[in-house]
Amino acid sequence: MVRMGKLYVFCWSKAPGDNDNEERLRGFLKSKFDINWIENAEIKRTDDGDAIVLSSGRNSVEVRLSKDLDKATVKVNDGRTCKLGARVERGNKLQLYYGEHEIFTTTTETVPGREISELLGTVYAKSLKWTTEVRARNSAMEKVIEQAMKMGADAIVGLRYDREAESGVGAYGTAVKLKPKK
Repeated sequence: MVRMGKLYVFCWSKAPGDNDNEERLRGFLKSKFDINWIENAEIKRTDDGDAIVLSSGRNSVEVRLSKDLDKATVKVNDGRTCKLGARVERGNKLQLYYGEHEIFTTTTETVPGREISELLGTVYAKSLKWTTEVRARNSAMEKVIEQAMKMGADAIVGLRYDREAESGVGAYGTAVKLKPKK
């Protein structure tokens, strides 16, 4: 099955100030733009509240929200940019996401018609008990897709669900890279 996934970047409402949230943002920027200075950058919100700026010496990155609060633009001071999507969720907080990425998910050990080029590792996520098992499974699936995307995967093979009695549903599989189609 082909699914579309978005990579969760960070919670706008918690930056700056939340260390885990800031580390998510730093990790995304380091990976996306290959900028090592970001690890020690200072993070501040602009006076108007519409942007978050990470800076270190002469280097800077600005993440600026649109007026409609539905997207943000990331701009590195060397001119590189990217767009992030935004939506309100998770306790009425504004969350930012990167891209639409097509990822294959299958319960088999292979992707039909494709050859695996690299095993990237196991992905696992647990979803706390929801009102329905279907919602719990979907939540766990979103989390394993996000993990696989962070690893640069094209697919998750051997996908399984594990119902954990009172605590919810787990999803796990193996993240893989696929050889290009011929």
